[in-house]
Amino acid sequence: PVAKAEISLGYGGFHQSDQVTTDDNGEYQGRVLPGGVRVQIISLPDGFVQLGAPWAEPYQVPKNVDSFALPTIEVVGSSEMKGLLIGADDQPLANIEVMAIEGNRRYGFGKSDAEGRFTMHVPDGVDTQIKVYLETRGSLPVQVVQKDPLVVKYIADDSEKEMEAKRALMPDCLLYTSDAADEED
Repeated sequence: PVAKAEISLGYGGFHQSDQVTTDDNGEYQGRVLPGGVRVQIISLPDGFVQLGAPWAEPYQVPKNVDSFALPTIEVVGSSEMKGLLIGADDQPLANIEVMAIEGNRRYGFGKSDAEGRFTMHVPDGVDTQIKVYLETRGSLPVQVVQKDPLVVKYIADDSEKEMEAKRALMPDCLLYTSDAADEED
């Protein structure tokens, strides 16, 4: 049993949910409406992670019942993963988000420091893929240069470099006076 796990029980409309916390026996109680209920762990004590995407498949709570038992939520242990993020010229890349992904699920999250080092927790027994996340491009693959100690390399492609160069030349915003706006119409 895992105590002090915070869980969201989503039901009904988009923002309807009950937030609950597991007790020392790993059990929780909440109030929901009949119909589909999505169970998502919001936070777990260090060392654990939930696998898959159970919130994508709601459980059906029947009408006219006083209580209903949801299936057990299974979690696995996690391990700390440390690594170094480098660029095309083998220089450390600072302040870049690094993540461990399996399928469409993101598990580990870290951010590289000034020396390119990052730390994150990944689920035990799951073969994850390391990617970087750039706000302008989303998740992008890296190349594993060395496994022990872990060194990964991210190389920006030419289209990304061109896009960043154009973005750097653009003003943050454009201001028009009412006369200028009328002339453009």
